[in-house]
Amino acid sequence: MKKKIIIPIVIIVILSAILCVEVLHFIQKDSSDINKNPPAGTTYINKQETSLEKGIDLSGTYSQNDLEIKEETFRIDSFDEDLQLIQISGLKNKKIEDKINQELKQKTKECANNWLKDKKGHENNVSFNSEVASNFANVLSVKVTFGGDGKEKFIGLNYNLVTGEELKFSDLFNKNESLEAIVRQIFYKSSLHYNHDELDSIEGDPGFMGEPYYDSEKGTWYAEYFLGYDEKSDKAITEIREYVLAMDENEIEKYTKKFLSDENKQFCFSPAKLDIIQNDRIASIYLKDISDCVVIYDKYLTENSIFEKDNIGAKSIITCSFEKNFGKLKETKYESNNLFYDISLFENFDTDFPVNDYAKQKNEEAITMLKERLNEYKETAKNNPDKAYFLFLQTDISNGSYEYRTMDQESGFYRFHTEANSLLIIELKEKVVECKLSEKENVLSQILDCYRYYNLNFWGSIYNYLPDSSGYSTSCEIKDFTFNKKVDYKYYDILRKEEYKKTLDIFIDDVDYLKVLRGQTSNIDIDSNTTYELGTRGIAIEDKSKRTNYVHFEEIKYFIKIKPINPNDSYNEDEGKRLLNAVRYETANETNASSNITNNEVVEKTNTVSESEASDTTIDQIFPSDTRRLEPSEIENMTKDELYLAYNEIFARHGHDFKTKKFKDYFSQKDWYHPIEGKSVELSELNEIEVYNANLLKNAADSK
Repeated sequence: MKKKIIIPIVIIVILSAILCVEVLHFIQKDSSDINKNPPAGTTYINKQETSLEKGIDLSGTYSQNDLEIKEETFRIDSFDEDLQLIQISGLKNKKIEDKINQELKQKTKECANNWLKDKKGHENNVSFNSEVASNFANVLSVKVTFGGDGKEKFIGLNYNLVTGEELKFSDLFNKNESLEAIVRQIFYKSSLHYNHDELDSIEGDPGFMGEPYYDSEKGTWYAEYFLGYDEKSDKAITEIREYVLAMDENEIEKYTKKFLSDENKQFCFSPAKLDIIQNDRIASIYLKDISDCVVIYDKYLTENSIFEKDNIGAKSIITCSFEKNFGKLKETKYESNNLFYDISLFENFDTDFPVNDYAKQKNEEAITMLKERLNEYKETAKNNPDKAYFLFLQTDISNGSYEYRTMDQESGFYRFHTEANSLLIIELKEKVVECKLSEKENVLSQILDCYRYYNLNFWGSIYNYLPDSSGYSTSCEIKDFTFNKKVDYKYYDILRKEEYKKTLDIFIDDVDYLKVLRGQTSNIDIDSNTTYELGTRGIAIEDKSKRTNYVHFEEIKYFIKIKPINPNDSYNEDEGKRLLNAVRYETANETNASSNITNNEVVEKTNTVSESEASDTTIDQIFPSDTRRLEPSEIENMTKDELYLAYNEIFARHGHDFKTKKFKDYFSQKDWYHPIEGKSVELSELNEIEVYNANLLKNAADSK
């Protein structure tokens, strides 16, 4: 009896199960059909209600791996240039590290060999590059790009650093997601193009000029297109352009199925973007656009670090933003409810620049200044809870260098070279926007889009992409809000161990820098109104008419205190001494002194002192220029002759033996003048105040 009852029950259960499977199959089929030809503007990802793994937290941050990346060169017999491959170091598990390195080396070389076989006879028209696309969250993605004749391909070498195993395409996504829907969306978004004639390719960078948006009334995609900048207002010039599909829906479907059926799916990814390739066509999508189903940010994280060090990779980076070399210091953080900040420090030293103890000290001081400025804003935000602050601080540390060129005898072309010199430049940059607390989310969303939709690899920091107070921006535009900008520079000499407070301090003390600079410029007027700014390779000069010129260190290397770190054959000390003597200040300025200088002119000036000062040795002098710095206002109304007298007076105090009769006669009447026969006083014999005054007087006289 029991058997008779059980058998029908089993049959009913089986039939029910079959019915459920058919219903689910029908639902999935229906869903798939919808995704084949979705209306423009819809999202292709069908997020399931239950998720086995979480997607990307768009309000969170990520950290780079504490992994050292190295480039090694190799050669292929049929190719006459060095090629690069990527190697890593820093994993605690050396077996895994060796396995990954061996595979990176083997597969990169295999790729290069196969590529060059295809290009045999056309090796001069090819390109090959190996680079790290991703190095975060315990995963690594290396992109090996190769091409020629205007076409480009790549292979992706993607690894789980915890196990050393290669990642599969499906490993990037939540297990509940439809890979077909994801891939179709990638091909669809990559085939959106601005409406122009070149529609034979799906390759592009969707959203680089502005994210496409869909106009439901017109049934068309549009995007803001960047044209340039208006010279008068420095405002970006843009126009709205129509987007069109480079491929129709059937072609997208064909590429989707072909990619999914390929056992060797080629892909690579960064924290911001995913690239896939099929039939020599590269398609891309921003991870933000599929953030719900991407799990790579958290999937392979471990409780204990898998790296030997903890201070290599940058930390606290905005999720879905482009990965790059953030330099020595990087921190992005939401501080309390009303302060968002991003601080970074970049070092850009030439390979032959010695980072000695003095340079390290100045480096640490720069970091301290960054943190002090940040603390000031933390206090400001705390005291103003009704306002929100977005602070971006960046410090760039670099060395100066000489740039010169040599003729290549074989090609007949010039080759440009650089060599480090002793100048250390620290640039402190700040941008900040202040808004009402109620406007915070609007500003924040625009800033986060700057991180996520603009490739920062070429510039190095989000700072460079944000508009400044003039409205100028490299690419980002934060609408309705203005960033205030502040920049400060500090210049040091790591060999002399001193700071150059002003640009002209780099000139050797007794060098007539006006004569030097005038010899290097012809299109501008160099006088007391000229402004100077030091750069990494020279001096930027602007005259009162706003005309500019740039004088390279290489052109004035014998006249400045900044010296090469490793002098090459082009640096000739004997030649330098000869050139230097030609531009030294003429101590007596005999050639500049005019014949109408009279003692009465000077006596009239000196007789204005009281009788009680008659015993003071300064009574018979034009200025006490050995004891205090003169003010420009004191000398602005003096004639050229009076200025030269005041200048030579400084040297007369030290016993200079004047050769010109007028000067000899004039100073011989002074009780304090005691010439030493044959003596020529050098600037090195003067004190700091006298050197300053001598330069001030000489420059003022030369500008008359």
